[in-house]
Amino acid sequence: MPRSVGAWLIETGGQPLTERRIGKRFAVNWPIKVEGKDGKRMISGEGRLLNISSGGALVDLVGPVHKGMRLDVYIKLPFKKDNWMKYTAEVLRVEDGEARRAAVKFEGPRPGFA
Repeated sequence: MPRSVGAWLIETGGQPLTERRIGKRFAVNWPIKVEGKDGKRMISGEGRLLNISSGGALVDLVGPVHKGMRLDVYIKLPFKKDNWMKYTAEVLRVEDGEARRAAVKFEGPRPGFA
């Protein structure tokens, strides 16, 4: 059931929410691979891409990551046989759950291909 405007104003302290995203987000469910370095320890794992925009993505990962960590994110394109896009990204936010859900910001709008 939708909230009333009054309930929304109370929940947000009377302040309007500010949308910080620049690009439109697209909901997807694509396989990804992630590689990164946490100090001296290499991190490598698989997961799922949940949504993507020109500036970033929301990913579900099996392995642990933390805010500020730099990652190489490989996204499997569903319409190409063995084509993977590669983005370098920074972890902006991590949410704990059954898997690790992380919001990442891409270094640039254009991916490389691996």
